[in-house]
Amino acid sequence: ERGRRGPERPEFGDGQDRLELAQAQSAFDRLNRSKMRHSLTLTHLSLTLNWPMSQTNKEDIVLQAARITAGGRLFRLLIGALILVSAAAQFALVPVMPVYAHRLGLSGFEQGMVLGATGLATLVVSVPAGTLADRFGARRITLAAGLLMAAATAAQALAGDFTVLFAARLAFGAGYGMVWTAGLCWLAGAMAGGPPALGGSVASAGVGGVAGPAISGALAQSLGLAVPLLVTAAIFAVITAGLAVLRVPQGPA
Repeated sequence: ERGRRGPERPEFGDGQDRLELAQAQSAFDRLNRSKMRHSLTLTHLSLTLNWPMSQTNKEDIVLQAARITAGGRLFRLLIGALILVSAAAQFALVPVMPVYAHRLGLSGFEQGMVLGATGLATLVVSVPAGTLADRFGARRITLAAGLLMAAATAAQALAGDFTVLFAARLAFGAGYGMVWTAGLCWLAGAMAGGPPALGGSVASAGVGGVAGPAISGALAQSLGLAVPLLVTAAIFAVITAGLAVLRVPQGPA
């Protein structure tokens, strides 16, 4: 009939309904707070990415990215080459020492002094080189070491007596010790290569120590004593010049 009322709908009157409603409200509140946090994060990120940037800053970022890729690889290559050549030159004297002894009239004691001069100078210079690297910068000390080894190698090639040869070997050992302290400090501070970069330097030294005596003996037999050493000095100069013009961070100072 028209005047008859329909069945009454249940109301949220009992405790079970109130409990379910409270749980749903709590879940809704958590979702709403999470949504607000994500919205604020996205807004902050959007403002950061779209913030006006000067052309100079953009160019700096591009240049730094290029240094990380191309410049960084070249820097690691040059440091590894410097360590390789220095290790090769350090041990290159061993197979040709009898020739030096005959030409300069060296006694057995003098031969031992010449061979041990590099190790002695490296031992003495290593700790002061680290201190100098902290004070003046690892880059400057490494470049000075490269020039010192170039000059010492050339002096060794032109040595006419024991005194000059011994002094040249001492100077070379000093440069070698500076490379192993300041050079690795520069590499660690300038690049994010971590253990692989430092491990590559140690591997380069191992290769140089093995290949140096063999190459030195073969070249000295065919070209004489002076030519291989002068070529090595020129290689030191080229590597040092490359490191000097390469724009990389200076490392700890």
